[in-house]
Amino acid sequence: MDDLTCYRKLRETNLREDNQAVTVSQNSHHHQVVIDVRDFLSGDVKVKVVDENEVVVEGSVEHTHQGSVSKKSFLRRFSFPGLVRPDAVTSTMSSDGVLTITVPKKEPVSQTTKVDTNKINTKVNSSTMKGAQKEKINKFTSHLHHDVNAQASVSKTTEKENKSKMSTHVSADNETTKITTNNGTKVKNSSLVGSSPEQTSDFVLPISHRGPFFHDSFFEEARQDFEASVKSILDTWGETPVSDHMSSYRRLRERDLKEENQAVSLTEDHQTHKVVIDVRDFLGGDVKVKVVDENEVVVEGSVEHTHQGSVSKKSFLRRFSFPGLVRPDAVTSTMSSDGVLTITVPKKGTCVTHNKS
Repeated sequence: MDDLTCYRKLRETNLREDNQAVTVSQNSHHHQVVIDVRDFLSGDVKVKVVDENEVVVEGSVEHTHQGSVSKKSFLRRFSFPGLVRPDAVTSTMSSDGVLTITVPKKEPVSQTTKVDTNKINTKVNSSTMKGAQKEKINKFTSHLHHDVNAQASVSKTTEKENKSKMSTHVSADNETTKITTNNGTKVKNSSLVGSSPEQTSDFVLPISHRGPFFHDSFFEEARQDFEASVKSILDTWGETPVSDHMSSYRRLRERDLKEENQAVSLTEDHQTHKVVIDVRDFLGGDVKVKVVDENEVVVEGSVEHTHQGSVSKKSFLRRFSFPGLVRPDAVTSTMSSDGVLTITVPKKGTCVTHNKS
């Protein structure tokens, strides 16, 4: 069993701050914080700048089991006195839940900056951890640091580096940097310390309905990338298709409905960006598509299930950022009869046509 798998199993059995992998490094240009937040992707993850001195990372997630709700949370503070400008800090989330925060240094750099990675409100002292557990976490932090450097070099040559990014479930507010995936350009919250919070405007889009995703010609161009996303999830979860890929994917979702195994594809051509996302498991509940501040398309869904008198609720939230591109009257949302949602965002300068159901 490799180090990463051992680390993940440790976190599954005992989710605590003192077994959360974190690295802090620096070079001549910036400080870099890398922290594992995979277990909080289905909840809420925030990165905040406080008083131009601290970067604060916090997360929380709720789990429902047999009618009872449990909540896990963490909070980490990283101190860079006098260095932190909210407009300069970037936060990037990998698709597997590793968060990288980059804090540029002042120029010229005249002294070594103190970095404080102490946690607050931690009840368990890390010295109580077993030596084997510490070794697993230490190995994983080395793995994180290596992966971040590797991703930085690979991203320069990837063919898809210009794709718009897909954001995970993030609550953004004043002095809070927006967390993006490593598939695209990083975007930061433009709010500065001391400025008044910006008013956000939400526009809920209508969703038109079509036939089955794999039969209706409307979805023809989106099928290949969506199928690739389904296959990727099956590979990630170690699922061997016993019949076709789609049937195996559906069985996986029936057993374990979570954001990490939700099929999503993001593509573009010279006229449009296109988001395709599987929401079949939420058709019995509520699915919404919103445009926020003409920069983001937000897809969210929730559904409730009742079993033996107890009610369980599942939900998801996905953010897709297209800075400066999103006009609510130009974006279209189309749902196939089998629960695959296609969202089309025209690029600037494109003549928009609306598809009729």
